[in-house]
Amino acid sequence: MDIQQLLANIPVFLKTMIQLLIQPKKTMEEAKQYKWQYLDMLVYLKLAALPAFVGLLIGHVWFWYAQLGGAILLSLILFVASFLGVLIGGLLLNALAPMVKVTQQPMQIMKLFSFMATPFLLIGIINIYPVWPMMILTIIAAVYGFFIFYQGIPILLKIPKEQQMSFFILGIVVFVIGWAILWGVWIGLDITLESMLWPYAYGFM
Repeated sequence: MDIQQLLANIPVFLKTMIQLLIQPKKTMEEAKQYKWQYLDMLVYLKLAALPAFVGLLIGHVWFWYAQLGGAILLSLILFVASFLGVLIGGLLLNALAPMVKVTQQPMQIMKLFSFMATPFLLIGIINIYPVWPMMILTIIAAVYGFFIFYQGIPILLKIPKEQQMSFFILGIVVFVIGWAILWGVWIGLDITLESMLWPYAYGFM
């Protein structure tokens, strides 16, 4: 992989993320021409997960008054877990595709799975102010991600119409299980790193 070419693609990745939120169908029509490699996918997901990292870091320091060192450590771990989780989810979805009679297409399926996760990753910035009313935005982002996934199935995968709904349901199941595991990791780390992150003193709700 040409590192210079990869760096040159970063503006393309950022443009894709923004356009995906505004014109998902058109964006995926254009994206199906991209010849992404695994490293491209990794860079794209790192960029998409950056808002969540920033939100977690600022939220822990400002909202919960956590110690800076512990907040950085926890945010960094969850940042890595976020984009690696999407990569693993995409690989798992590709591996399970034959269950719903869909041909395995590793890069295209992972690309589509990454696009589905994009709104959910970007909305992670709300962790700056992690109160329950803000969590509604997370649900909206997830639903919009499912909409992107549904629209992208015929565009990126070109599978028969009778298999599209089965694959759509399979994708949602993989996504929901993956993010449930991530939330579990988050809670577990909060408990494990308690001594580094205390004192948790809620500022205002």
